[in-house]
Amino acid sequence: MNKKIISVVIALVLIMGFVIVSKMRLFAGGAPLSDGNNITVEKVKTLIDSNEELFLLDVRTDREYKGGHIEGTRLIPVNSVNGRLAEIPKDKDVIVMCAVGGRSSAVTKFLLESGYSRVYNMLGGMKEWEKKRYPTVK
Repeated sequence: MNKKIISVVIALVLIMGFVIVSKMRLFAGGAPLSDGNNITVEKVKTLIDSNEELFLLDVRTDREYKGGHIEGTRLIPVNSVNGRLAEIPKDKDVIVMCAVGGRSSAVTKFLLESGYSRVYNMLGGMKEWEKKRYPTVK
C-alpha cells in the first residue's frame, strides 16, 4: 500500500513539474511570451509594434485571408499545414491565428507535436484583433 501511495505522489510531482516547465516558456528577450501556448491579441500587437522577429501564421481560408489579415502574415490554410511544414521556421516564435481560435489551437498543438517549441495560439483570432480595431490589410 505504501509503495502505491509513493508511486502516485511521484507521478503527481512529475506531472506538476511538466506543467510548471511548460508555463515557463520564455521569449527570446527573457520575458514570458504568453500563458502556456496561448497569447493575447494585445501581446501580439505589442510584439509587432516593438519589431520583434515573429513568424505570423494565418491558417484561415484564402477567402477569409483576403477579407483582412495582419500585415506580414503568411497564409497556410489549416488543411495545408502538414504538407508545408518546411515553410514554418523552428528558430522563430510562431504566432498561429485563424478567425476565432479553434483552427489555430489545433495547428498549434500539431506543430508542438511535430517538434516545434516556439508556437503560440492567438486567443480570439482575427475577430478579437478586429474588435480591438488593430490594423489589417486586404
